[in-house]
Amino acid sequence: MLRVSYVFAMVIAAGLSVAHADDNRDKALKLFEDSGKAYKSGKFEQAADLLRKAYDLYPEPLLLYNLGRAQEGLGDPRGAIDSYERYLKEATQVDDRGAIERRIETLKAQIEKEEADAKRRAEDERRLREEQERRAREPVDDRTPLEKWGPWAGMGTGGAFILTGLVFGVRSDSKHDDAVAANIQVDAANLQASSEHYATIANVMFVVGGVVAAGGIGWKVWQWQHPRTQTTGAQLQVAPTGVALEWVFP
Repeated sequence: MLRVSYVFAMVIAAGLSVAHADDNRDKALKLFEDSGKAYKSGKFEQAADLLRKAYDLYPEPLLLYNLGRAQEGLGDPRGAIDSYERYLKEATQVDDRGAIERRIETLKAQIEKEEADAKRRAEDERRLREEQERRAREPVDDRTPLEKWGPWAGMGTGGAFILTGLVFGVRSDSKHDDAVAANIQVDAANLQASSEHYATIANVMFVVGGVVAAGGIGWKVWQWQHPRTQTTGAQLQVAPTGVALEWVFP
């Protein structure tokens, strides 16, 4: 900026010598000098405002170059591109035109990257919101292990008892058949006693198994008719500053 400032100061001074203290040029020169001080102090917004006022008073193209520098300092690449392009269009001779054009291309690439990053962040936030909404719609299964597996365990245990009863029932029938076929009275009596013993075990197994299985089935039916409501769960909260996991309690 020092090189350009010096050249512009010479242009203004030459104009003053010809116009004999033209009021607008005099004001523009003062604004320009103040903008240089503001720029060096890091007050880019103030420098840009002073340069705009100076350009309105005296439309010297070099002011647009300095304005572009100030806008870059402000983090306004679009404004800087516009000022640089206006400078290249209005200036009659630009020795470093190639360097300025490359700077414009760099700023355009920077804008494209920022837009792509912003688009990606917006897409990520959209997906997170959709995931949050999907999870919010899903019921949270906060049942205890007993509530989850108790009915199935009851039905399974009852089925096991019934199956065992069937085994003893088959053995009871087998012992009864052996007793009928036995030629010796004592052996027949012993076999019949074993048959009745197995039959008793089978009946007990059937009764216990039926009760346990029925209890498990009834428990499960009751759960279907009285579903648990959501009491606790995790929800994903999306905010401009980040993402947070929130626990919901009754």
